[in-house]
Amino acid sequence: MSPRLFSPIISGAFGYVKEHFIGQAAVSVQLMTGIMLHSVAVPSREWVCDVDSSTSTGGLDIPPIGSLVFVLFPYGISNTAGAMILGSFFDYRNDKHKKFLNAGDEGKVIKVFPGNLKTTYDRDEQVFTVEDVDDAKLLIQLDKKNKKLLVTDWNDNKITLDSSGVKLEGKSNTVKLETGKVTINGNLEVLQ
Repeated sequence: MSPRLFSPIISGAFGYVKEHFIGQAAVSVQLMTGIMLHSVAVPSREWVCDVDSSTSTGGLDIPPIGSLVFVLFPYGISNTAGAMILGSFFDYRNDKHKKFLNAGDEGKVIKVFPGNLKTTYDRDEQVFTVEDVDDAKLLIQLDKKNKKLLVTDWNDNKITLDSSGVKLEGKSNTVKLETGKVTINGNLEVLQ
């Protein structure tokens, strides 16, 4: 059966990712029925366009092995040509998912990566943050409105870049760089 432009029977099924085909932007999926599908396309998460002859833009996000995904069959489940992953879903009955679902709101885009690094983009405030979910530590915060960048490591050392200059804070020392001067632990050092 060859693919048709329109099929009155579009269907889909849930399954788990079993293998990656990175060079093809595809994965193998084992459906809940036990059927194994190979080379199921993973769509871009953003519009793909050619910027010039050498580069393209877009956002490819290959689902991790073990992810629950929904596979769409545009030509019916009996014809796997054109099958693609439509997305993945949170289950409000799963305790781990509940915690994540309750953390967001309409003005924020939240994503947790394998390894428990969490990114949050606040559309209204124009602030992008990266946090370690396990340690509940802010690692990077980029604030476009206030033109400020804050970087914190797991040892509470901090780097702040803003309109007043650069500030480096360690456990026992603070260095602040401003135009024409350096302050170390509150003592002014003048640069020539």
